[in-house]
Amino acid sequence: MAQHLPPHRIREIYDVVFALVAEHGYANVRIDQIAKAAHTSTATIYRHWGSKSKLVVGVLTADTHDEPDIDTGSLLGDLHAHVDAIGDDLPAAVRFLTSIALAASDDEELSRSYREHGVPVIRHSLDAAIERAITRGELAADHPAIAHLVPLLLAPHVVTRLLLMVTVTPADTHAYIDSVIPPLLQLTPSPKAH
Repeated sequence: MAQHLPPHRIREIYDVVFALVAEHGYANVRIDQIAKAAHTSTATIYRHWGSKSKLVVGVLTADTHDEPDIDTGSLLGDLHAHVDAIGDDLPAAVRFLTSIALAASDDEELSRSYREHGVPVIRHSLDAAIERAITRGELAADHPAIAHLVPLLLAPHVVTRLLLMVTVTPADTHAYIDSVIPPLLQLTPSPKAH
């Protein structure tokens, strides 16, 4: 996959894919549009990624090797730090992810690629934060909500975007974390104001 393109070109192509899919939706973006916006050829894209679905899911996995785990010393602090790390890109990231998730229900190749490569990336850092909270004794390992925590953290973005047609901001996400997660997990609310 994308082995003889220089890393900066791969990053540029991924940036174009992210912007186009976030703005227009997965189903409305074609490889030729991506190639034109990225100043490359469709042949280059197909040679390196093989398909649109693999290229788009590649955007999700692009930064995972260099991304350090966030460890603030508390689960709530880690969740807030994740939101801060995404920052102003949060609304575009939500549009990008919801577009992929919706398209995956009708596209078997995208669905398979998303499940195999995208979902583990999404879960990785949140699962690591949960494991650290268990290790610190902040959260019981057998807490019944643990299995639902990652979907619960993503739910307000998806529901608010798709059903209510409202864009969720980082401030909304910080408020959600502070108001919903502590009572659910019986945690002490975060002292950090957002």
